[in-house]
Amino acid sequence: MGYLLEPDAVNCNDVALNYAPLFHIGGLFTMLKILSAGATFYLLSSFDSERIIKVITEERVTQMALIPPTIIDRFREARGRNDIDLSSLRLLLMAGGYSDEATAEKAFELMPDVLFMNAYGHSENAIHFSNVFNREQYYADKSIIGSVGIPQALYEAKIVKDDGTEAACGECGEVYGRSVAMMAGYKGRTDSFTPDGWFATGDVMRRDANGNYYFLSRSKDMIKSGGENIYASEVENAITLDSDGVAECAVIGLPDREWGEIVTAAVVLRPGVQMTEDDVINHCKTTIASYKKPKKVFFLPELPLSGVGKVQKYVLREMLMQM
Repeated sequence: MGYLLEPDAVNCNDVALNYAPLFHIGGLFTMLKILSAGATFYLLSSFDSERIIKVITEERVTQMALIPPTIIDRFREARGRNDIDLSSLRLLLMAGGYSDEATAEKAFELMPDVLFMNAYGHSENAIHFSNVFNREQYYADKSIIGSVGIPQALYEAKIVKDDGTEAACGECGEVYGRSVAMMAGYKGRTDSFTPDGWFATGDVMRRDANGNYYFLSRSKDMIKSGGENIYASEVENAITLDSDGVAECAVIGLPDREWGEIVTAAVVLRPGVQMTEDDVINHCKTTIASYKKPKKVFFLPELPLSGVGKVQKYVLREMLMQM
């Protein structure tokens, strides 16, 4: 119902192409919104760029998700071929990776009239944001690409700071959600929600004066890289395990066009110790799967901490993105 109430999100004439698994909220939501509108749902069993392009052309697909956004490059590689026609596409959902200006520029170059939808949600379905914009809106204010938008109809959201108070505009904190579509709770747990029904997402955001939300980091410390879920705590433990030279470390995911996110470590060495990036990465390879090891290592004199001594990973993320 939230999608049906969203302007331009879906109509009965749409043909939606989906290749995301239906056990994932991205695939499930796509199916439910399309079928609820009485539109056509075209399901592929796996990602195949040539097959996707063929289906778009033959079935006159009107909307699909870019999961990850970098697959727009596959479309650009295929342009100029006589058997390719992307003119039917009217809406592209950006999901499963880092959305940036380069992706938007490429999409608008190929499809000048297409709409972009940045979205954010959870399988628990306590919260869902969407941000739909066209070419003119994008070029009037390119910062729009960084926002996941506002809560959809039937969803509520708020940002809560470390001290439990609600954040003001521009302040960072954990985003909480509440909706009629929310799960009953986690099996075997009684603490899935706050007493007044809010779900803590574990994600850090900020909100601007217009009510738009901006995703900053995952406080639950899960990194999504190349389709794999990697827990930051596991990598942090691997770095410090049997390593007398490391005083502190923190692991985050930094946006990457190829992988979505890359595992990135910030390391504080003990006085007098010298280590290289390769030393840290090779040490991790002895204790965890190779795909979990850091792809980048930064050595810092100290980590940014909150007033209660916790590593502020959203601050660390912004620091490392500038280095």
